[in-house]
Amino acid sequence: FIYRLQEPERNDIVVFRYSPNRDFIKRVVALEGDKFEIRQGNIYVNDNIVEESGHFDNGLEDYGPVVVPSGHIFVLGDNRANSMDSRDSSVGFVDVREIKGKAFFVFWPLSEFRFLS
Repeated sequence: FIYRLQEPERNDIVVFRYSPNRDFIKRVVALEGDKFEIRQGNIYVNDNIVEESGHFDNGLEDYGPVVVPSGHIFVLGDNRANSMDSRDSSVGFVDVREIKGKAFFVFWPLSEFRFLS
């Protein structure tokens, strides 16, 4: 389920238009103006290490540093080692105008219903 009510925040899970016929769902890790970097398997935003809970797949290669441009966000998939996300040049920085909304829970199939954290 998605709902667009406010501007994205770090750690939000958002749905955005990747192409005219395809949407992606990813986690926001950096906002406009933020400096983002991956060093030695750790994520840094504005030179501060981002503490993450253990449910993320590691496998992070060094990346950046990059500064997120105005009106954009930087997203990562939770399956970090195997995700098309902002690290991939085909995705890159996500224009906030392409965000359809924030995801709160998985609704279908009903057997997989759960809230997203």
